[in-house]
Parts: sequence; C-alpha cells; structure tokens
Amino acid sequence: RSTLFPYTTLFRSLFMGEPQCTPQDAPDGHDAISSLRLWEPLSAHGGGHGELSVDMTLAEFHHAYYAPVYLVMRDARPRNLEEIAQSVLYWVRFTGDPPLGAITVYHARDFVVGLKQLAGRKSATLGNNTVRKHCGAIQAMLDLCGPPDRSHREGLGLYDSASDVPFVPRPAKEQPISESSFTFDELLRLVEHAGAAQLPAHLPCSAGEYLRRFYVWTFNTGLRIGGTMGATWRHYHGDHLVLPARTVAKGRRALRIELNAPAQLVAER
Repeated sequence: RSTLFPYTTLFRSLFMGEPQCTPQDAPDGHDAISSLRLWEPLSAHGGGHGELSVDMTLAEFHHAYYAPVYLVMRDARPRNLEEIAQSVLYWVRFTGDPPLGAITVYHARDFVVGLKQLAGRKSATLGNNTVRKHCGAIQAMLDLCGPPDRSHREGLGLYDSASDVPFVPRPAKEQPISESSFTFDELLRLVEHAGAAQLPAHLPCSAGEYLRRFYVWTFNTGLRIGGTMGATWRHYHGDHLVLPARTVAKGRRALRIELNAPAQLVAER
C-alpha cells in the first residue's frame, strides 16, 4: 500500500485536477490510500471492481481504473500515460463520451472522422499512423471491459460477451517516407573535420576523437543516438550488443545488434 501511494497521488493530481495529499492529510483511523476518492470505488468492495460497469463512460473508466490501476501495474511510461490521456480527451471531444454500454458504430465513426480533421505536426491533418495510435488506445480500454479470454486474460467482464465489446476501426497503416540521410562522402567529411570540435569536454580523449568514434560506431551499428548513449558494458558481448527494451527507441523486446570489426574496434578502444 505504501508503494502505491505515490502513484495514486500522481494520478489524483493529473487526471482529477485535485491537489496531492500526504499521509498527514488522511482522516484519523484511515491511511492515505483509503482517503483518496480515486480509489474508493475499488476498495469499497473488498478490492474488487467496485462500481465499474457499462453505465460509466470511457473517460470515467479511464480515471477510475485504467490509469490508476491497470497502467500502474503494467509500469507504463509517463509518455504513454500522456498519450493515452490525450486519446481519451479526443474521444470525449468527438463522441460526447457516451456510457460504455451505449457506444455504437456511429460513435466510432465520429471519433475516426474527427481525428482525421485535426491538424498534424508535419502535414495539414493527422496522418493515418497517428489516427491508428489513438484508435488503438481506445480499443485497448474497451477490450479490457470485455470478458477474460486467451487474448485478454485481464478482462473485467463489464460486457457480457466479446461480441458486445465495441470495435473502433483503424485506418490502413502508412509506410513512412524514407528520410534523407548522410551520403558516404558526407560522412567522410564529418570524420575528417571532427578535429575542429571543442565539445564534449572533460573526456579521456579529445572532442574530435570522441566524435570520430561516435560517427564510426553509429554508421556501422545503425543504432539511434538514444540506443548508443544508453548502451553500457553489461550490454556488450564482444561481437554483439543486447539492448533491453527500455533502451531501444522503439519496440517492446530486447534488441540484439551484431558488431562488425570497425564497431568492435571502437568499443574496445
């Protein structure tokens, strides 16, 4: 219970707009957890699902269970929490947030159409992949409200059967256009002129030597900057690296990177 307290206060302030409380704020005879209104529906019935039902809206389900319980237990990243919360805000905006039991295909249509009319960062409207991300976030919450099965073992059973779970269709996935990258000649020029660099300082080697190694390493491994900077000696196994999922920029599984001779030389120097 003491471990969950920081998370409950966090979600209370983020999703309910209320100030954080401390153990000293709790009423006499009650601990800090029971003093949080966010958790009352879950604890009032012996730790069960409490007042969760298809009569509540998706936003209410997100505030009462999905964000403070399900996502916390899955150790979701702060960025993911923000993105899911944004998806819920879009759902409320474009559908009016009907009760779970009243969601129809027309609400799903309004949600998808509304997303496609939003302005994008790199284009006039949101791309299909961003629309797919928001649709997937909403679908994940709806699936959790369905009965437990092999695909959704944590289902809450708010819907009587899997056929009752609303479906939010997602547009086709778009393959991103390849971004322009350095040519081999440009890379050689970067290596040749690296000696002019003055930063980073306070390293065992000069800034120019550091950047030369960095350019050679990233070129030969194909790693992103985040993966390169997150790699440590415990990930290094001579002829390959094994980066855990949290170090890899994308993906949920560990990534194995084979190291050729130039990359191994950089690592060993």
